[in-house]
Amino acid sequence: MAQLFIGRKSLVSDAHGVKTDAAFLNTLEDNIRLRGARDNLISDGTTSELSDRAQNVLRTLCIDD
Repeated sequence: MAQLFIGRKSLVSDAHGVKTDAAFLNTLEDNIRLRGARDNLISDGTTSELSDRAQNVLRTLCIDD
């Protein structure tokens, strides 16, 4: 599986290989560390992206979902 992060305005894209759904939070944090926090996160609504830990990261960095 792969997790894609694509800037809507900048069109910068990053792809991270993941083996489990739980790896989403790690790839999100890695991408924030590499590229900086985004204004919002648009997802397909999978449970890993809606987890409490992911929501806490988004709230802490003021990222809309």
